[in-house]
Amino acid sequence: MTALAEYLLKANLCLVGFYALYYGLLRRHTFFGLNRAYLLTALVASFVLPLISLPEPVVETVSLPITISLPVTTVAAQPTGPTLSDGLLIGYGVGVVLFLSLLLVSLERLRQLIGRGVATRQSDHTLVILPDERVAPFSFFRYLVLNQTDFSQHADPIIRHELAHIRQWHSVDVLLAELVKVLCWPNPVAWLYKRSLQQVHEYLADQQAADKAQYARFLFDYAFEGSANPVANSFFTTAQLKPRIQMLVNPKTRRQSLWKYALVLPLLAILVSLTAARECIAETLAGQAGPTITVSGRVVDADGKPLAGASVMDGRQVTTADSRGRYILKNVPITAKVMVGHIGFEPVLKTVSPTGALNVTLRHTREELPVMGATAAYKAVGINKAMPASADPVATQAANGEVFTVVEQNPVFPDGIPGLMYYVAHTLRYPVQAQRARVQGNVSVKFVVTASGAVNGVRVVKGIGKGCDEEAVRVVSQMPKWTPAKQYGKNVSVEYILPIQFALENGKS
Repeated sequence: MTALAEYLLKANLCLVGFYALYYGLLRRHTFFGLNRAYLLTALVASFVLPLISLPEPVVETVSLPITISLPVTTVAAQPTGPTLSDGLLIGYGVGVVLFLSLLLVSLERLRQLIGRGVATRQSDHTLVILPDERVAPFSFFRYLVLNQTDFSQHADPIIRHELAHIRQWHSVDVLLAELVKVLCWPNPVAWLYKRSLQQVHEYLADQQAADKAQYARFLFDYAFEGSANPVANSFFTTAQLKPRIQMLVNPKTRRQSLWKYALVLPLLAILVSLTAARECIAETLAGQAGPTITVSGRVVDADGKPLAGASVMDGRQVTTADSRGRYILKNVPITAKVMVGHIGFEPVLKTVSPTGALNVTLRHTREELPVMGATAAYKAVGINKAMPASADPVATQAANGEVFTVVEQNPVFPDGIPGLMYYVAHTLRYPVQAQRARVQGNVSVKFVVTASGAVNGVRVVKGIGKGCDEEAVRVVSQMPKWTPAKQYGKNVSVEYILPIQFALENGKS
């Protein structure tokens, strides 16, 4: 699932939650101003809450040299052609374009309709008289539109009503609701927001009537079969006649009922927890639910020596090996694969056995040894900085032209190493050209996490061709911002190497 699809899913979830509270507890109240404010706030909050990210309670970091070999991320071949998610996104985009076009057409027709009338500018509005009696009275921003018959026979109650729409800027609400409909058109609740807002608008405007009983009889007797533009505030619609008359004659809601509006606070807490719990959502989308086991074992090198500090992870959690190379990873799905890596060693991907026992032997990585050796040489003579920016084409793009070898606080990807693995695995696509040529192997991408947290200087240090190198660079270049590294209390730049393994499972897509 792409970031856009996940964001829209969360936004629609918020729309449903807020509207459920309004429909169940608030819509029958006579606190019309509060109901309007609630609906508008719900529309805006539904698109803001998904942007909130709750901080992790604990982020474990280990001081490492400048060039860090991250755990390998294995990406199996994707089916050729568009996937189901691609088709859904394309269908969604077509719907957005269609409904946006309909909205623009409605606005243009409204402009043309207003232009056909005789306009008279007043202090706070512009009165437009139309000769066509089939057009129902309506208002749009500062324009108040009546046909000639209504202007001569029913001018006072209609103008009083429409001026309330104009002075309270109800047209802004309608346009906001229309835009939400465009963005969330598959969600029926998005359409209900506009209807509820317009209903509240009518209640507010009806309150301006001098004699409410007489005004209710006027609404009942007002027989007009015309229809106004959908983005305008129409004076009369048959569907709203009954609730408008009921609200006019019903007694006001007692002030003791105001406590119901406070229920929005626990609702906010629930929605924030649902939309900001990124790791839990990632696990659900990754389909990692089901029975779990405890995986344990030892991590050693080719000579059988324990590798203390080796990273062991299953895509959701990460642990490190102790001084004897032993580790324990709990609650691992029985269908998961475990990645094991260590600085200077080639990471490996292992399938979990039913017993949970998993011993891993790592071998030195040739491509990183010269870099690590150079770093060690600088440390031996007490130099804490890498070569000058001009000597390293990657370092030239780092903040302030410097890349530190050892930092007090390392940069952190959002949600840590599991978040990085999830991002790469769900963003990278196996190139069709590589699938057809049956190309497999590791692509190592070097990049700099700058002092601002941005990813810069992306380049391939080991590639396999057939589009895999370019795809790896694309994914790394589009990474979200990291939490930058710190040295002496200031943000600094650190260089990373990310190996990505392209693999064809059983020789098939």
